[in-house]
Amino acid sequence: MGAQKSGENISSLLAANNKPNTVTQSKALELASLLLDNTGTGTDVTRDEMANLPVMRPSKTQFFRIHPDLHGDVNLLKVDGLNGTEIYAVVPGMVAQLDNVQLYTLFFGVHRDGSYFMWAISATSADGWSRSARQIAVAAMDQWCRLVPNRATSNYIKRVAPQCEDVPVWPEDKTFTDLLALAFGDGRIIDSTDHPVMNEMWLK
Repeated sequence: MGAQKSGENISSLLAANNKPNTVTQSKALELASLLLDNTGTGTDVTRDEMANLPVMRPSKTQFFRIHPDLHGDVNLLKVDGLNGTEIYAVVPGMVAQLDNVQLYTLFFGVHRDGSYFMWAISATSADGWSRSARQIAVAAMDQWCRLVPNRATSNYIKRVAPQCEDVPVWPEDKTFTDLLALAFGDGRIIDSTDHPVMNEMWLK
C-alpha cells in the first residue's frame, strides 16, 4: 500500500509540472512589456568627470580638436624644478612683480582617445613655432589635426584626417573659468605676494 501511494504521489507531481503554467507565463509577458523604454532617457547613474586638466601641447601621435569657444589669454610663468617645468598662472595684478611672465592663449582641446588638455600658445611671440601652432589650433576647431614638427623650418606642419567624421565630445557643464580652475587650482595660481613662488623668488 505504501509503495502504491508513493507512486501515485510522484505521478501526480509529474502531471502537475507538465501542465501549462499560464499564470507565470502571463506574468512574464506583463513584466516583459514593462522593459520597453520609449522615453529615451536611460542613462548611467554615475559619470566620469575631469579631476584635473594638463597644460600641454597636443600629442604628436594623436589627432585632436580644439573647442571653438573655450579659449582665452592668461599670463603664465614657467619655473624649472627638480620634477621638470612647472607652469603657474599669474593674476594681472601680480605680473609686474615677477620676472619672465609671458602672455599665452590657452586653447581647450581633446585627443581622439577622449583625453582633454589645455594648449598654451604664446600670444606675443612671432616665431615660426608659435605662429604655426596658432594657425593649427584655429584649424582644429573645424577638423581633426595632428602636429608634425618640422625642425628644418622651425614650425609645425598640419596633418589632417579628411575622412574622419567623428564628432568631438565636449563637457557640457564647463566654462573657461572652470577649466582654468582644473588646470591651475592646485596651488598654481599666483595671486599674492604670499605665494611660495614669490617667497622663493624674493628669498622671504
